[in-house]
Amino acid sequence: LYFATGGGVGHIYAIPAAGVGLPQLKPWFTSPETHLLSLALDSAGNVYAGSSPNGIIYKITPAGKAVVLYDAPDQNIAALGIDSHGNIYAGTAPTAAIYKITPDGTGKILPTHATAGVLSIAVDKTDNVYASSGNTIYRIAPDETVQSFVAPTDEQFLPVAIDPENGRVYTGTTTVASLYAIAESGGAAGRYVSTVHDAGLIARWGTISWTADTPPGAHVTLQTRSGNVERPDSSWSDWSP
Repeated sequence: LYFATGGGVGHIYAIPAAGVGLPQLKPWFTSPETHLLSLALDSAGNVYAGSSPNGIIYKITPAGKAVVLYDAPDQNIAALGIDSHGNIYAGTAPTAAIYKITPDGTGKILPTHATAGVLSIAVDKTDNVYASSGNTIYRIAPDETVQSFVAPTDEQFLPVAIDPENGRVYTGTTTVASLYAIAESGGAAGRYVSTVHDAGLIARWGTISWTADTPPGAHVTLQTRSGNVERPDSSWSDWSP
């Protein structure tokens, strides 16, 4: 068991499987960073730690030897996950970026268009990545296509966990303490809420159209709403019929 600290010096402590009293523990790794915000463990026993305030991701071997795997331009690495190929996924806050970092330390930002800090990341057995960001859970497939699951009310998702047996994804919320479950195969119905599109001035929207592959028995319905403030609130119109 590994756990990390902040509040002045970022330490990692390691508790052996046999267990040991916390007063006897000594730091297994000490970083020059003020906080270590996230940890992940790969199949070879390497520990990855995301830091603040300089956005560094450390790779620490089982022997305790550490190297800097990636130095992000963001301040806080708030969440980490690892897929079966050893790729690291790092979520940042409050800048709302998700990085994919290959084992050789090459990183890039994935195009999720998240708008709130990424506070939790989990990876399932088929390498789908789930990340919590505000009121949205993003699912990033191995081909880097993105699907989003939006809270039905004004709630904020925090932790994400995956049942290794059935692939079901669980996430908890703040504001209202709720627990949501997302089935691995999806459901009979789905909902996608787009980002807000700003016309830049008072406008009258025209027609909307779409292209979709719809199997027998399936259909697509589009609804719109609008308002005069950037973040949708009670002043916005109702959804169109």
